[in-house]
Amino acid sequence: MTAEAGPAPANPDAGVIDEIAGYLTERPPRSFFLFAGAGSGKTHTLVEVLRRVCGQVPGHPAAAVGERLGRERRTLAVITYTNIARDEVLRRLGPQPLVGVSTIHSFCWSMIEGFNEDIRAMLVEEQEAELQKLLDDPPTGLTKGGSPQKPETAQKAREAWERKVAAATEARDSLREVLRFTYSPDRVRRGQGALDHAQVLKLFPVLLERRPALGRLLAARHPIVLIDESQDTQKRVIEALRARAEQGHITLGLIGDHRQRVYFDGEPRLVATIPSGWARPVLRLNRRCPARVVELINAIWAAEITGRTELSEGGGQVAMRGNGPMPLRIFLGLAHRPHEAKAAAELDCAGRMAALGGASAWGDRSPGAFMRLTLEHQLAADRAGFGDLHRALSTLDSNGVRDNSSRRWAELRTLQELWDARSDRFAVMNLLRDRSPELSRGPDEAPLTGRDLTEVRAAWARLVAVFDAEPTLRDLVRAAAGWLLDSRAPLVAAAEEPDADADGDAGADAEPPGGAVGGPSGDDDPKQAAKWAEARATALSRPWSEWQKYSEYVRGEQPFGTHQGVKGAEFPRVMVVLDDEAAGGSLFKYERLIGVEPPSPTDLKNLAEGKETSVDRTLRLLYVACSRASESLALVIWTADPAAARRGLVEQLRWVTDEEVERIAP
Repeated sequence: MTAEAGPAPANPDAGVIDEIAGYLTERPPRSFFLFAGAGSGKTHTLVEVLRRVCGQVPGHPAAAVGERLGRERRTLAVITYTNIARDEVLRRLGPQPLVGVSTIHSFCWSMIEGFNEDIRAMLVEEQEAELQKLLDDPPTGLTKGGSPQKPETAQKAREAWERKVAAATEARDSLREVLRFTYSPDRVRRGQGALDHAQVLKLFPVLLERRPALGRLLAARHPIVLIDESQDTQKRVIEALRARAEQGHITLGLIGDHRQRVYFDGEPRLVATIPSGWARPVLRLNRRCPARVVELINAIWAAEITGRTELSEGGGQVAMRGNGPMPLRIFLGLAHRPHEAKAAAELDCAGRMAALGGASAWGDRSPGAFMRLTLEHQLAADRAGFGDLHRALSTLDSNGVRDNSSRRWAELRTLQELWDARSDRFAVMNLLRDRSPELSRGPDEAPLTGRDLTEVRAAWARLVAVFDAEPTLRDLVRAAAGWLLDSRAPLVAAAEEPDADADGDAGADAEPPGGAVGGPSGDDDPKQAAKWAEARATALSRPWSEWQKYSEYVRGEQPFGTHQGVKGAEFPRVMVVLDDEAAGGSLFKYERLIGVEPPSPTDLKNLAEGKETSVDRTLRLLYVACSRASESLALVIWTADPAAARRGLVEQLRWVTDEEVERIAP
């Protein structure tokens, strides 16, 4: 364990704000990388630099930068990774015309919007490549083993291939006809001209390299660009902007911490790619975590573990705060037990934290007493009690299962809003007027009558009765179809299918409707169609109470989160659940980290080639998860060998003392 986690006698970061402001004041301004560790107040630092540039700190020399931007009608661009981060910077800074704050997706779109011919050419080029792959790989009429297929099987394969070729050809030809492209941030496609997040991020760096006019436009609009969470910003975007900075066209400020990279499209060797002439200020003070937790995360990052390729550069943090009562405890339990038993045991661990003096709130069984962090969303769903529902939704739409903002979830949102407002008669009627097909009337339609309102009120009363009877989603949709939910909506169509039989396979032969809980459509694989049908039936048959939990989880209102999903957030009491067996997969393996399981052959191969391993990924994730705690931290480790885990944590890694580790009763 490191010795530098004790409370700092003085603020080691006191001069960093003025240091960065000085880089921007130099002529020409100097690019920099701000190394900002967990809980180091990087948003505070960023906003304070901006305040000085904008003249909000009287007499500060950096105000000359803002004055020059104002005269030239240019802005300093601040790029954040999420909408939440953008809104927080805007809230702290206040209205300021000299600074443009946007997410990385919005920024990239603001730059390429209007380059329609170039966008079209790139997308057509991409689509033609996809088409050529199909044309180069026609069906052979043979099985994977090389034997001739049955004639009917070969014919179906040929027809499916021809449909795919036709669809790819049509997609290419449709793109050629698009005159204007738009950005569709809610992931709802509105024709061939609508671009999503991924497409915008892919287009921007390529166009910046190919089109000198775009580079000139960037420099003319934003001579200074600051990027927050730069370790997770798409690698190609960072590379393209860094090249512009190296050519002297813009000044680039990168803010980040490679220890907290959790997404795979970020730059894996960010620190190593920083040009030698750039400034490298560092924030070392951890303002969030108690000293014992700072000591732990320092030790995690400094650990020498077989399978690790990432350098432990960055140094340790110092703690601004001392320790409260019981800041840290580790609980070890046998992995082979059901989710329900593990969930109950984790609540018992929280009670133990309260008994040890960690805080009485640990023992409160109500939601929000502590934040439980799991490795993946499915594991969080299992712990929160809607695992089967989440599993079904993931089958139907693996990308959109945690995004209820698009049109695909409109009917679900309507039911949820009515449920939330059910005790407020006026709110209910306003929702009904806005959403009900029976009450929404156009200017050319007959006006509403008293009878219309009476019938809708009666229908609402019937729906309330269904709400009160512990319904499934299918029960609610059927009760609301027509008068509240459009009968043509995919969700309604799916609910009107025959109920699943005892084996859960009714409707497997039907074409899967698209949209909410409808699943993808147009696939020619009958096994896949049956899989979608079963998942659809499962989702519709789950109790409304599970849908409530799911909706709360999507909105961030459940006391569960993922190790990846809480980066940037903080909570007073954090329980980090490490459960490789329940999570599945091979990208992250905590038992390899703590010495219970050896590195895999793939890890050893990657280690020999200097490539990232599961140990690298897992170490970063553990650092992120543990550094969320502002008062106290509990780690619950479900392992095949608790004794080996204790030895690894206490004797080999020396992250904790023997007194800080407890066994969970079998």
